[in-house]
Amino acid sequence: MLNVRRMPVLLPGVRDAASPGPPPGDRVDSGPADELLAKGRIVVKFGDTEVLVLRTRRKLYAIENRCPHLGRELADAPVTGQTLTCPDHSRRYDLASGRPAGHASCRTARLRTFDVAVVHGRVWLAARRSA
Repeated sequence: MLNVRRMPVLLPGVRDAASPGPPPGDRVDSGPADELLAKGRIVVKFGDTEVLVLRTRRKLYAIENRCPHLGRELADAPVTGQTLTCPDHSRRYDLASGRPAGHASCRTARLRTFDVAVVHGRVWLAARRSA
């Protein structure tokens, strides 16, 4: 019998069995990754906060699922590269930092971001530490 070892193709944030595990800190198992990998986005709970987890071609991102400007849910917001655009007022946010992109006004309103990883087929979230 031939022993064949399959090598997984992983995105940054997607870890295999040899990885050290979920993101460090207080982490939450947010459920199976099947839907995220199939649809490219899911909404999960992190405590009392709804978190939008997105998979782009290159990376996983996790952001609060509410626009800090008008409070609209962002689950159906369009994503271009590393930028998400609020469908209500076209404000753009950087997915990695949560900071507004482009608009000079209201630079203080930013999306809360989270560390995210897929480990052993599960989505793990951790609160991002303030810099």
